[in-house]
Amino acid sequence: MTKNVLTGIFAALLAAFGLLLGCVDPEDAEGSSGTGGTSLYVFDSSDGASSRILVYSDVATLFNDPETSPSRQLRGTKIEKVKNLAWGGMCFDTNGNRLYLVSEAGDVVRIDRVRSQNGDISSPFDIVSFMLGSSDSERLSNGKFGQAMVNPMTSALYVTESNSSSSRVWVISNPGALSDGATVGNSGYLSVPGEKGGTGVAVGTDGSIYAYLDDGSFFTDPLSGVSYSGPRLRKGNSAGFPLTTSVIVGDSSEPVNKTKLARYGCLAVDSDGYVYMSRHLWDAGLDTSGSEDSILVFSPGQFNPGRNQAPERTFSNTIDLRIISHAVTRDWLVGASSNGDFGRDRLWIWRAPSSVVAMSSKDFSVGSGAAIRGLALDGNN
Repeated sequence: MTKNVLTGIFAALLAAFGLLLGCVDPEDAEGSSGTGGTSLYVFDSSDGASSRILVYSDVATLFNDPETSPSRQLRGTKIEKVKNLAWGGMCFDTNGNRLYLVSEAGDVVRIDRVRSQNGDISSPFDIVSFMLGSSDSERLSNGKFGQAMVNPMTSALYVTESNSSSSRVWVISNPGALSDGATVGNSGYLSVPGEKGGTGVAVGTDGSIYAYLDDGSFFTDPLSGVSYSGPRLRKGNSAGFPLTTSVIVGDSSEPVNKTKLARYGCLAVDSDGYVYMSRHLWDAGLDTSGSEDSILVFSPGQFNPGRNQAPERTFSNTIDLRIISHAVTRDWLVGASSNGDFGRDRLWIWRAPSSVVAMSSKDFSVGSGAAIRGLALDGNN
């Protein structure tokens, strides 16, 4: 009798568990590699006079129906201050629930509690602005700021800055504590002497920091004697970038640069440490007939030993791709293109970019006349 009762209870529990499983969103059930629960932020400075941030609450819904309207729009005088947004100069702090906007001139806007913000934002409790560098001497001469990224573990802010002869990555260790009107002076920098054209930065969940640079000094492997030059993708950490190791760069003695690195490199990294780099095929003078891909994917192991390595895989024949962003905790990648230094209205979404088999993509316009300069994904919304 006791056995029959226990058996009945066990069967009931199994049935209840089965019902619970039936109610789970299969996307959410995929865990950190899934695609559920991700929102998208799009920075648009369409008419040249005003700027706005379009917020799509669920990328999956937008992917399935490109006619989906934004669930929110963010505006305000401080957002206007950074309308000349650096390319890729918008990033999300998922732990702090903050959105950062960085202009080419080094003005930074931080929007707090951004998941619940809507409409015009003006309260100093909701939005603040600060400056990178207290004087011209603390910035590169005739330099421009570029891609920005938040460390997913520490919430530190990283921003590229480059001019015709130098490049560096700014490190702002506690940007969430800066007050309105503050100036970040004598900030820590990550750089390698002689390198320039730095337009890309990304930070992995393990604290690894990646940077893309258009060019730099020759360096020689002390063991092999082989020299390397040209565009490069570096891997480092908070202490800096190693000079001759953990770098993917072409071998100057070989006729083929296997790396395929090229102009306007913008970076993203997923939770498994795979690095995605977009390149602008048109402005880089590469083949735009369809034989080249605009997104390169490098595995974590390729940085050791690094050097002249081909990407593990490539995809997307978008010839004018300028910026990309990855959700990190969810398997989404988004991108936008440019015509020279002008943003376009086209948005690309790749679902499951980590999977060669399951990946799918769509592209569409976010509105006639829109000019996208920044994208950010929140995988923890």
